[in-house]
Amino acid sequence: MDRSIEDAAAELFSGSPYHQLRQIRCEFCDGVLVLHGQVPSYHLKQLAQSVVQSLEEDVEVDNRIEVI
Repeated sequence: MDRSIEDAAAELFSGSPYHQLRQIRCEFCDGVLVLHGQVPSYHLKQLAQSVVQSLEEDVEVDNRIEVI
């Protein structure tokens, strides 16, 4: 069953043990996965990017998550 990169990323976040990461929104356009949302630390911002790096090697990630 083929799923889009966006759906796969959203599923990874929805199952995260970190509540803040469950709120991350994903958008996939022209080979770039854009992450949107807010987290309370730079550690969680980096963790969000690490989570989606496992999807596919050729997907570029644009991490627009804000640290508040």
